[in-house]
Amino acid sequence: MRRILLKSALSAFLAVMASGTALASDPIRLDASSDQAALNSFKSMLEQLPQQKQEDLQFAVLKINMDGVGSASEMLADPALRAPTIARIKDRVAGMTAEEILAVSETVTSVQLVRPGR
Repeated sequence: MRRILLKSALSAFLAVMASGTALASDPIRLDASSDQAALNSFKSMLEQLPQQKQEDLQFAVLKINMDGVGSASEMLADPALRAPTIARIKDRVAGMTAEEILAVSETVTSVQLVRPGR
């Protein structure tokens, strides 16, 4: 009887640990509740990615920011476009993971970014 209880306790402990590990590795989703929340969650999102994916995500955010901008003069006239951040597009990508934001950027056809070395 004691062995059964010990095995049950051990199984329960391992189940809790496994579920905790799964939660820790869940991808970060963009918190769009405020500009600052978006900036903070985006920073956390970037920190969990390898260097190349960080760059890809940053370019994706830039591309989404530039969607619909018709000219350089239009960009210069809008202060938010001079230094585009995730905060500007937070409502468009609210609740998304890095992978989902990258997928949205692939749907942007009005902007083509040329990255050096690619």
